[in-house]
Amino acid sequence: MPDSLPTPWAERRPKKQTISVEDFRVRLGEEGEELARLANGLLESAPEAWTQRHLVHLYRSATEVETLLDDHGARRNEVFFRSREVLAIVRWLAAGMSSLVHLSGRMRGYEVADPEWLAQELAPQVRAAALRQAEILQRVLQGLKEEWLRAHVAWPEGSLQLERLGPLAGLVQLPNDRLAQVDEQDSPTQSGAHGARLASRFLSLVRAWTSEAGERIEGLEDRKAFMANYCTEEIARRYEARVHNLQSSYDTRIAGTPEESQHPELRVLRGTASLVLHLLENVTALTHLYERHDIYERAGESRALFEELVPEHALLDCIVNDGVIRAYACMKQAEPIARKLLDELVETAELTLELPEGIVMHARPLSLIVGIVQKHGTPVELEVAGQSCSAASMMQMLVLVGTHASERSYLFRGDPRPLSDLKVLFANRLGEDGCAAFPDQIAYLRP
Repeated sequence: MPDSLPTPWAERRPKKQTISVEDFRVRLGEEGEELARLANGLLESAPEAWTQRHLVHLYRSATEVETLLDDHGARRNEVFFRSREVLAIVRWLAAGMSSLVHLSGRMRGYEVADPEWLAQELAPQVRAAALRQAEILQRVLQGLKEEWLRAHVAWPEGSLQLERLGPLAGLVQLPNDRLAQVDEQDSPTQSGAHGARLASRFLSLVRAWTSEAGERIEGLEDRKAFMANYCTEEIARRYEARVHNLQSSYDTRIAGTPEESQHPELRVLRGTASLVLHLLENVTALTHLYERHDIYERAGESRALFEELVPEHALLDCIVNDGVIRAYACMKQAEPIARKLLDELVETAELTLELPEGIVMHARPLSLIVGIVQKHGTPVELEVAGQSCSAASMMQMLVLVGTHASERSYLFRGDPRPLSDLKVLFANRLGEDGCAAFPDQIAYLRP
């Protein structure tokens, strides 16, 4: 029987051939020419003249050339290793700074809790932060040029002019000749439901932020400790995603609906989310850069090269003080508005439930409680023996219930809708006899 033909993605790739250092120098010089000319332009001009378009093209060009180096095994090559490492630093600095430059140009168009604070405090602070990062980026670009020349790669004269870069996506668009229409089916099934959910998620995000983010952190060791405890790359990406989800939820469920017209304060939460998102985009990019060299290359040549070009205290100042702490300040500005909205949109009730006979509260029934609260998206508080926590947080409830393991009485406080479902859950013995028989009201909890 003949062998079946392989699918295109399963075809064997030809074995890699070794390219000489001399030949690769020529190729790198040719394919890196745009990057080099763009770097020349940024080195010759004042950072105040840089635009987001410069930085986005720098990031894209650096990504393409870094990919070229990686595809040719530059990290394992004595001649090109350093050039590749410096290029990675350029890439992530450009990514981070472009978020700040974008924010600086757009922030005055966002609705916020305190426009005067935005104009007089936040705007100058963001601009200053961007300029501090530009100083680091210029230093690294100069280092890239030196590494290029040390590897005997041609570095061109002259700079790439801005008008030759082409427009960024979104600067050119088709005529806006279709009137926006809101489908009645897309409107909230209950007045204020989506707004209440947004306000609740906003407040949950504020509560999740560490209190350590309330004040500037000055010392290098203190900044390093903050990074280790509260701003690893994993944490940074998680917070960025949560803020982005807030923004997306607003745009999908609230923008252009009657709910938005009835509660214009919702636009403040959307504007605040935009501010915070761009700040955290910068944090994530710089944290990735820092962790890559601090953790994985701590004792290696890559780390030593990083220390030559990037002052650690300045980079951590950008991440911690210009990023995380400033983002937290933005969230705190809008916190009272979110609380006021929630009070207006959500009726609060109390419900005391007793554990059924023979039931012990543990992780599985607690996960069903969390499922109910998260399904409705409005805040519910659990109180046991005078102590309380969020019923949407599995970790908080495990701690609270574990501390009072002998208690049988549970007080829930919040929106009557999830409280009604919780009453049904307790009546069905918290699923300990199986979830298949759950009534329709809580059928969404069935596996």
